[in-house]
Amino acid sequence: MLIEAPMDKAVHWMAPVDADEELVLGIGPNSKTAHSRGVNVVMANGSARFLSVNVDRKVLRALMTINANDSVGSNW
Repeated sequence: MLIEAPMDKAVHWMAPVDADEELVLGIGPNSKTAHSRGVNVVMANGSARFLSVNVDRKVLRALMTINANDSVGSNW
């Protein structure tokens, strides 16, 4: 639902701009994030998690899908 964007991709919190797949899949070890190893995310169930910049791109893509039988595991 919500993701903390890298600093070079961030927009004002009131701006009507959505993160797209390219932005999310582009988060990686070289991203300029506010935290040294990742970004904060809020899931659709209301839980908040810290997402590592080293997470596998397959897991990122799975986290963005709805009921596609993707497996994300527990170590992301």
